[in-house]
Amino acid sequence: MQRYKMTLTILSPVHIGSGQEIDPTEYIVKDSIFYRIDLPRFLSEMPPSLRAEFDRKVSDPNPFVIRDFIRNHVNPEKYACFKADAGVFEPAYKESLSNPNRQLEINLFTRTPGTWRAYIPGSSIKGAIRTAVINALAQEKKESVKQKKEEAEERAKERTERIIEKLKQKNNEKKIYQEQLQKAYEEFGRTQLEPLCLKQDKFNPQSDPFRCVKISDAMLPDSPTFIDKTEIFKLTRTSGADPSKIQMFYEQCFSMLDDEDIQAEGTLDIDNLLPEKHIYDSRQERTIPAVSMKLDACTILKACRAFYQPKMQQEHDKFYRSSPELEKNSRQLLSVQYADNEFPIRLGRFSHVECTTVDEFRQPYNSRGWGNSRTLSGGTMPMGWVKVRLDPIS
Repeated sequence: MQRYKMTLTILSPVHIGSGQEIDPTEYIVKDSIFYRIDLPRFLSEMPPSLRAEFDRKVSDPNPFVIRDFIRNHVNPEKYACFKADAGVFEPAYKESLSNPNRQLEINLFTRTPGTWRAYIPGSSIKGAIRTAVINALAQEKKESVKQKKEEAEERAKERTERIIEKLKQKNNEKKIYQEQLQKAYEEFGRTQLEPLCLKQDKFNPQSDPFRCVKISDAMLPDSPTFIDKTEIFKLTRTSGADPSKIQMFYEQCFSMLDDEDIQAEGTLDIDNLLPEKHIYDSRQERTIPAVSMKLDACTILKACRAFYQPKMQQEHDKFYRSSPELEKNSRQLLSVQYADNEFPIRLGRFSHVECTTVDEFRQPYNSRGWGNSRTLSGGTMPMGWVKVRLDPIS
């Protein structure tokens, strides 16, 4: 087993969602601090007289009533599950207290059950690494992969022709073809692209070489997060950074762009013995390798550098040169230096399609097009960039 201490340095704000969205009945903002309230504990310790008032308030159809009750009666220091910085969010919170039309939901960061400690899931890190490695292998097998992709496109055409013939709706041919093409690309990526790159006859999780790579969750330090909105920046915008004016608030991790030194620590283990082992496959009636190929730290380092560093530069060139503030933040990311045992990855929501798909061979489909907008923290900072350092553990 090859073991590595894994240190993640947060370069730009990161949001990795827990799947929880909460509204002002579950949190309080006071003196620029966001408090996630343990509402069940507050209710269980509530005196009977206050509980009767609560029951009356909660039945009121105006959400402002119960929000105001919680803000005035909950001691946030006593009943807080965790805290986060809310300096830039507080004005929006105060405005929502008198505006029943403002739900002001917040998407929370991943945290450990019970202790409420923020962390970056190992599965997210492994997924980012996997994309880079598959991309590197796909470029090595470009001609073979290209042929399989073209076969998928031909299947989409054949399916479209059959559907058109059956429905007799020639005027919908373009829409039907796009739908079938998207299905063909998804099937190609799932059942052909990765097996071809990973030297598998067909998709088989049992022989997947990433079975050899074990990545722990990376725990963040105390109080690493803040609450802020994200804004959509469009190349074709006519005014403002987000023409939709939809405010989306997320709990995000502080970063280098915030002048904060935030690091998360975990481990990365690579089983270097499993690739040497063989197992008997009863279906094929023969002995086969336990995994289809060998992976090592050097392969991961090279693949992540080759995949993510150009993406950072391309995003800078395409989106950020037109704005002094955006360009300044982007140039700061580009100026980061990487030692021989370090590499960049992009994590979490708003990593964008270019960093989550294989170059050339996975074709995301969107009827309005893709790759023409960025979602920025506070409207000024790219999201999700992280530097990873691997130090061998003897």
